[in-house]
Amino acid sequence: MKTFVLCFALVAIGCGGDDTTSGGGTGADMRAGGGADMASVCGHPGDTGNSLGVGKYCTKLTDCTSNPKATLCSVLGSDNAFFCTMTCTPAANDMGSTECGENAICQCGSGSGQSGCGCFPTACL
Repeated sequence: MKTFVLCFALVAIGCGGDDTTSGGGTGADMRAGGGADMASVCGHPGDTGNSLGVGKYCTKLTDCTSNPKATLCSVLGSDNAFFCTMTCTPAANDMGSTECGENAICQCGSGSGQSGCGCFPTACL
C-alpha cells in the first residue's frame, strides 16, 4: 500500500511538464538519448538516472531492480510517469538534501504525510 501511496503522491505533486529540451530547465539532463515520449509526463527512453538510479527510465518494476537504491518504478501509481524512484524523508529545505542523490529531490503529495514521499528527478520539475 505504501508503494501505491508513494507513486500516487509523485503523480499528484505534478510530474513535470512537457520537457523535450536538453537540461530540463535545471541544467541537469539525466537523459542518455534525449528522445521525447509524448505520452510521458516524466521519464523518457534513454534516461539514465543519477548514481542511486532516481530518474532512470522504466516501464515495469523489474526495470529498476538493478539500481543501487531507487528500486520502485513510478508506473505502479501512474500510467504516464516512467522513472525509477524510492521513498524518502523530506528535510525542511530538501533542495540541499542528498538522500535522493544528485539531480533529484524528495517530494510529498499534499496531505499524505511522510509515508507518501518519494524521490523525484529535478529534470521533470
